[in-house]
Amino acid sequence: PENGLLTSQEIMRNDINSSKNLSSFTNFDDREVKDLEKVFKEVVKSASLDKMDMETLGIMFEPPLPYFILDRLFSAFDHNQDGFIDGREFICGLSVLARSPEDKKMKFWFRLFDIDNDQSLSRDEMLIMVKSLWTMHQVKVTLDSVKPSRSSSSSSDDGNSLRASSNSVDEEERMEILVKSAYEEFGLNDGDNISFDQFRVWFSTAPIALHFHEAIKRMANVVVGIKPSNPIEEGQTIKKLMNELAPMVEKEKVYVLSATWWEHWKEYVGFDNESFSEGDSASSSDATSGVSMGQMNAPGPIDNSKIIAKKTKNELLSNLVEQSDFV
Repeated sequence: PENGLLTSQEIMRNDINSSKNLSSFTNFDDREVKDLEKVFKEVVKSASLDKMDMETLGIMFEPPLPYFILDRLFSAFDHNQDGFIDGREFICGLSVLARSPEDKKMKFWFRLFDIDNDQSLSRDEMLIMVKSLWTMHQVKVTLDSVKPSRSSSSSSDDGNSLRASSNSVDEEERMEILVKSAYEEFGLNDGDNISFDQFRVWFSTAPIALHFHEAIKRMANVVVGIKPSNPIEEGQTIKKLMNELAPMVEKEKVYVLSATWWEHWKEYVGFDNESFSEGDSASSSDATSGVSMGQMNAPGPIDNSKIIAKKTKNELLSNLVEQSDFV
């Protein structure tokens, strides 16, 4: 395609309708494909469907996606445009969403907001995008404000900083100001369009897009259970979840891990490294740095064999010590 930009149809590929194994043309291996097929079946079964409709896709995101983004995303997943997403379409879409190189993801999002498919974003398209991202941000801030306080959250701070100057400014006018600032950043005139390269810079760094990126990662890594692309992202995902869920609540169901496995995993992702932060994005150069931090191979699936009594499936050994034997 011209300028290397991909339409949703080209991203999903014609192979989607073939009998080929999905692992042969997605970024998932055979085991991951089987796991994702199970997730898909469970999700549609809970909605009393055999395929996924837009509402069912929508409930997988937190904060919820604004209608415009959800509608465009659903259409991108729905390869044959029959109004439903089947299992193969779901897995192919997730391959782009969660496992594609960053540049390909950016092209995917760019096409999502390029309504007229002219390979650039007009001022009107930018305004629609900004309004959608702002709506998503506001919903996230509202959700955080009504959740029981479990730990300090950086999201609330982001909300305050983004809203600080909006009290005396009409919201519609604020959206215009955000678009204008993007145009000024790239030295564009009112009638100019935003190119893909300019969009990539803006979309990667704009505070207003923060909750969008978080929602996509959460949907892929937490709701669906796709393993992050590299050790850094894996560690960031777990650290963020731990901060959200701590401290434990009385009578809350918890899971224990063997301290031996946990320490191996922490070294693998560089969990205790001073430079490690849940908020840092993992660049392509970071993809292997998690391993180099601890010089460790991936620990493999969770192994609690050292804390489970022999000849039992889930009975813990007696006299176990927290932190020393389990976490």
